[in-house]
Amino acid sequence: MTIPYTFTNGTLANAVEVNNNFESVIFAEQIYSITSSQPAFSVLPHSTTTISALGGSGDLWQNTGSGWSEKYTTLLDNMVHSVVCKATPASAIAIEGAGGNTGAYTSDSGASWAATAAATFGTAVYDVSFPTTTVLVVGGNDAGGTDHVIRSVNQGTAFANAATSPTEAVYALDMYDGSDGFCIGSAGKIFITADGGDTWTDTTFTCSSSIYTSMWCYSSSAFIACTAGSILKYTTAGAANATEVTKLVVGPRILGVVGDSNGILYVVIYSSDFSGTGTAYFTLLRSDDSGDTWESSQITTDDTNIAASLTYQVKHCLYIDSADTIYFTDPNGYSIYKFPARS
Repeated sequence: MTIPYTFTNGTLANAVEVNNNFESVIFAEQIYSITSSQPAFSVLPHSTTTISALGGSGDLWQNTGSGWSEKYTTLLDNMVHSVVCKATPASAIAIEGAGGNTGAYTSDSGASWAATAAATFGTAVYDVSFPTTTVLVVGGNDAGGTDHVIRSVNQGTAFANAATSPTEAVYALDMYDGSDGFCIGSAGKIFITADGGDTWTDTTFTCSSSIYTSMWCYSSSAFIACTAGSILKYTTAGAANATEVTKLVVGPRILGVVGDSNGILYVVIYSSDFSGTGTAYFTLLRSDDSGDTWESSQITTDDTNIAASLTYQVKHCLYIDSADTIYFTDPNGYSIYKFPARS
């Protein structure tokens, strides 16, 4: 069946902030779960023809257009953070959120994976950024310690603590390139780095924060963060604090934020039983002015398996490939969806 949903200005955000539908309906192509018993919790688009996915049991799979093939069977825990390299999408890494923080690395679009060193934290890994093949930055909680960021300069073969780490656990982290990036701490402090994540400086600005906070750096001095049901914009050259540009009402959960090759920003919202019918919905928000204003569109699917309650909450489940095709996974891992970005 097709799930109908009409977005009305003010339903998910203030009408002045989400000004119109840029497409009334988007029909998402559905790439079904890896197997009937194997959900996909994150998607890694390497190219227009090849994607990888993290399976529900913690293994890694590849799809080149003719079905799924299991490529890495050393099981990782189900809170794995998996990301493609921003500069070289053929490379990707997956790191456990708990259970030893071990991981796996690929440089051939998921055809083969090799184990990485352990990115060890006292409590948990909360976010991973992979801007270039020589810079990998990991944020988490060093319980009882102060080393909340670790980094690698050799694809995870070895990790080292940042020389100057943020003063609180890191819930969200993103690097714009191999030098510049931001992170958000557990108490909402915003930190900045200009040397590939080795030293971090407190900007003295703050925002709401949780372990589900996600962020995307769209320049060396600005980022969009999705946190606590809101979309925040921050720039070092702008307002005196992180500026809230879109405020969502109770109900929707933000699955992630990502930018395409033209600088357009996208956010996917998952609403659990928003209409009271027992059915979940997706809505896409799009901004072509660096997050100052947002447009919305319904995402319609033919998937009857979208659950009305969240079993898992995966941070990195929204991606764009080199052709600006958007991929995202539903929070229960039932399906991967894809559709072309709209200009």
